[in-house]
Amino acid sequence: MTDATVANKRLHPGTMALRWLAEAPQTIIGLPVVFGVMSDVGIGWTLLIMLGFASISLLFAAIRWHRFRYGVGTQEIVIESGLITRNRRTIPFSRIQDVDIERKLLHRVFDLAKVKVESGGGGKDEGSLDSVSIAEADNIRAAVRAAKQGFTSVETAEAPDPILFEMPLSKVLRYGLFSYSFGSLAAIVGGLGYLYSQFDDLLGDPDDLYKQAQGYAPGAFQFEWVAYGLIALLLLAMLTSMGKVLLSDFGFRLTKDDRGLRRVRGLFTRTEVLIPKKRVQIGLITSNPVWGQIGQEGLALQTLGGGDGLSGHQVVAPFATRAEVEPILAEIPAIRLPDDEAFQHVSPRHKWRTIIEFPFIIALGLGLSYFSWWALIAIIPFLFIVPGQWIDAARHSYALSGNMLFVKSGFWRRKLWLIPIGNAETVSIRRNWFQRKWGLASVLVDAAGATTLANPRIVDLDEGVAKALADTLIEIARRERGQRHADEGRRISDPSNA
Repeated sequence: MTDATVANKRLHPGTMALRWLAEAPQTIIGLPVVFGVMSDVGIGWTLLIMLGFASISLLFAAIRWHRFRYGVGTQEIVIESGLITRNRRTIPFSRIQDVDIERKLLHRVFDLAKVKVESGGGGKDEGSLDSVSIAEADNIRAAVRAAKQGFTSVETAEAPDPILFEMPLSKVLRYGLFSYSFGSLAAIVGGLGYLYSQFDDLLGDPDDLYKQAQGYAPGAFQFEWVAYGLIALLLLAMLTSMGKVLLSDFGFRLTKDDRGLRRVRGLFTRTEVLIPKKRVQIGLITSNPVWGQIGQEGLALQTLGGGDGLSGHQVVAPFATRAEVEPILAEIPAIRLPDDEAFQHVSPRHKWRTIIEFPFIIALGLGLSYFSWWALIAIIPFLFIVPGQWIDAARHSYALSGNMLFVKSGFWRRKLWLIPIGNAETVSIRRNWFQRKWGLASVLVDAAGATTLANPRIVDLDEGVAKALADTLIEIARRERGQRHADEGRRISDPSNA
């Protein structure tokens, strides 16, 4: 590394407009206050004052743009910033994990891009360049890749990345069509109810509306109009889901290179994320009965410090066939799909325990309904959850094969966990009050990069079986970690083996 690189480049002039437009909503939010305070001076003076604030904001954006400079050398990126106190950051290429290019809606309007330089510190952004031309963004990323891969020219390093998975527009729309949930229906109903409560004076009393509707369709209202309402809600949920998926996953493409998997997606905000292979901890395949009928499933990888700066589940194939999932998992050496392992079911008492716990919740709701009828409505979903829990419990099973643990759970929201045991940070046994009374226990595998609720668990094993399984998993994890440390030691002592 050298400090000879000169920070002689400025961001694109469009950065000033982007920053000003990004701050404009704050001005809009303050409009009611401005009009309230300035109501005595008239609309002309009010607009003039607002124009003054906008001009000052644009002036500061111009000063920040003028004072921000950067340079790209042969071994480092240098960034200088600061209005009064100048800061100079030198980021060696050797410390850069990857260079991500992000294009939000405003960036795309001005044909610009934001460059995010990510170091190896858990995916944290080391530096950002907002905004540069697309050509400049590509040149910066190509220069970093070329230096890290030992190439002498950018052209040699920039071979097209092989495509592992992509979703054309037709598949994105199908994904949205089959991705609505009962939770979204509940949210829509709740939102409509809230809006009605805010405008009930304008819309009228519900009983009056009901009588008017009966006048239009006497004798048929109680069934047909309820059916029409449910169909309308279902269509609204589907359209909402399709719109959400279209915004987030439009142009979804997954490619591979030597460092990991690169995901590009988004309609208005175009994001590009690198998921390093070495940071992948476990895999998760999701599905549901509807997806199962059309042969589709989703694949996510749980990572330690994801490419977007967050640890957790990184979706790499949201709506794919098993034939499309297999090549992706083939790129992750630590993870594989189960073959024909005989999955073992948990204790038969698991089904009964899940059902017995719910009457306590229902009884609590009935008690609280004395104070508010909303509590009575809140327990209605539990009447559907009880049979669902019975079906889920019947499917819950696990398989141990070599250094891999596989866990199946759920019926409507089906999950198949693919767990390299060597990546387990802790293996613990959990028992609540019901489980202690029934001689049951749950085994929780804690992997890095996820919250406790997102970790795989095997629920309601016989107590002896749970302890034996936990001991086996701990022994395998200890052996796997020891092997990794030994391999790492050999690579350090003899670099030719790397």
